Amino acid sequence: MRSAFAKASSDKNVMLYFLLLFTCLTIVFSCSLDQQPGIRVIDDFPFDPERKHDGDFKITGGWSQLSDNLFRLEDCCNVYAVKSGNSVLLIDFGSGAILDRLPEIGVNTVERVLVTHHHRDQVQGLCEMEGYPFSITVPAAEAYFFDEAERFWKEVKIYINYNCRSHWNTIRKNVHVDERVSGGDVISWRGIEFKVINTPGHTDGSVSYLAEIDGRLVAFTGDLIAGAGKVVNWFDLHWDYYGFTQGMDASETSFVRIRAEDPELLLPSHGEQIENPSEAMSENSRIYESLRPMLIPNEANRPTREMKELLPHLVYIGGTTYAILSDSGKAFFYDFGYVNGDRVNEFKEKYNINNVDVVSFSHYHDDHNIRTYELRRRNDTRIWIFENMLDIF
Repeated sequence: MRSAFAKASSDKNVMLYFLLLFTCLTIVFSCSLDQQPGIRVIDDFPFDPERKHDGDFKITGGWSQLSDNLFRLEDCCNVYAVKSGNSVLLIDFGSGAILDRLPEIGVNTVERVLVTHHHRDQVQGLCEMEGYPFSITVPAAEAYFFDEAERFWKEVKIYINYNCRSHWNTIRKNVHVDERVSGGDVISWRGIEFKVINTPGHTDGSVSYLAEIDGRLVAFTGDLIAGAGKVVNWFDLHWDYYGFTQGMDASETSFVRIRAEDPELLLPSHGEQIENPSEAMSENSRIYESLRPMLIPNEANRPTREMKELLPHLVYIGGTTYAILSDSGKAFFYDFGYVNGDRVNEFKEKYNINNVDVVSFSHYHDDHNIRTYELRRRNDTRIWIFENMLDIF
């Protein structure tokens, strides 16, 4: 009974494969080669440095007093204010709404702004100011995204971009930078020393600031962590195209550096203050460890599956590639990603194929087309593209 059921399931899967390929090929064949639309002309990247940031992120809450001289404003990020007399030092800047709310905590002057990383929710308000009556300190590794933000947007790569870092969250307008800092630097302000710690993870150039305030050692950690087992989002932990764990791995290094300082309190850019730093970071580490086996880079773990005849004229070759065979000795390939030349030669010999006549694609991801030019060089293979993907290819 089981054997019969397995055979029926296998036959059903074969038919599903065939129907899928038939549907896709019908779309391709229905587009006459003589009537294909021309490649669309795309305008320059729509970069406008004068466009306002005020619609990007909005202020979400009010003031919280964390200790006598330490305050938090829930803006589009948490903006922390360290108070001394009538002046404050800010960690991050958010929308800039804090400038109008300083009287609520009894101060009227911002003297310094320390920035943890370059994302616009941290500093978008600086772009709306014509001048700065305070000094601005940023991570040295990310200074480019502040004082050359406009250049970044003019040169940003749209196509063939394998850098998945969250640089798209960069501000639109240049911001004047007074000081660039890296791990080990110390910033002195009104008798308080802020130690800089390199803490990549959310971005690869992020820093944290460690200081003793009102008798407690606290760390302003940006978006390294948002709570026990929490980050503000997972996407920013993916750096390179196949670097699925790079942000997590960097975060682990950052956790080691933070633990070495033994702060009593972590103050994140999003989320509540973290009262048990070591436990919270350990919970993040536990989750990262559970995710690693699922995030093995494709090129390190691509299974080489057996070539298989699904129907008399339909063959699975390997990877993402299928072939439809003709009686004339020609083949039509549907997708052609990570399949090497030896496998193609094996296929041609086994099925008496003289030439791969045409290749087409289900979509434009590289694991479905990356070795296509090898087919063109060796087989003079024609490429048929669905019109919606023509300009990309």
